[in-house]
Amino acid sequence: MPFKPLELAVLTVLIANIKTLADHLVALIQDAAVNAIYFSITNNVAPAQQLYAALNSGTRKDSLLVYLETYGNMTYSKVMKKIMFFNAERKWTPEYAEKVSAAKWNEAKAAPVAKSMYDCEDEVRKFIATMQKNVERGIATKTHFFDVVSGAYMAEQLNLRDAQFVGLASRGLDESGSNGDAVFNSLLKQGCDKQRAVGIVSDLGGVLPQGLLTWYENVVAGNMATDEAQQSK
Repeated sequence: MPFKPLELAVLTVLIANIKTLADHLVALIQDAAVNAIYFSITNNVAPAQQLYAALNSGTRKDSLLVYLETYGNMTYSKVMKKIMFFNAERKWTPEYAEKVSAAKWNEAKAAPVAKSMYDCEDEVRKFIATMQKNVERGIATKTHFFDVVSGAYMAEQLNLRDAQFVGLASRGLDESGSNGDAVFNSLLKQGCDKQRAVGIVSDLGGVLPQGLLTWYENVVAGNMATDEAQQSK
């Protein structure tokens, strides 16, 4: 069946209903979990086993398990792969019932922080730092893979930094570009390379002193000559 998009108003109502159902489900699980804890204290963990099995992996099963183990006479067996009775010597009293009911099953363990599938910068940075420490300690050698990953990461960081310089210059230049020299000096203060700063300001139409432009042209010409000489070898 071909996809047919919903009307925006219909989609909005659908999402609102999902939110309502989700809140209702949390309340139902809370009621079931409190009762499962009560039965575990009477040496019956079957309700807890059934409740835990009823939840899918996206319904905070990790938090439910912490809640059940914290207040009930039960534990999760990695060998049996299910909840088992464990005598934690807890007793069901009116005071304890109030304590268990006040605690929330979905707050027993903090929810994982949402993270974009495209956000791998932290992992790459940690990998590079770990590899560098291992190399310094003599327990690892620099591999081609490490060099490639490290080089790619550094190149990406330079690209991001360059984009920041371009944005800074673009916002700083007036319509006529007459303050190009001031923007150039601002880029230098931010750590931008002199040659790159001239190139950014010039590309954006900023006005620079002729002496600075001549210097830039000579540098670029010199770099091109060096590249051609290397290619001819």
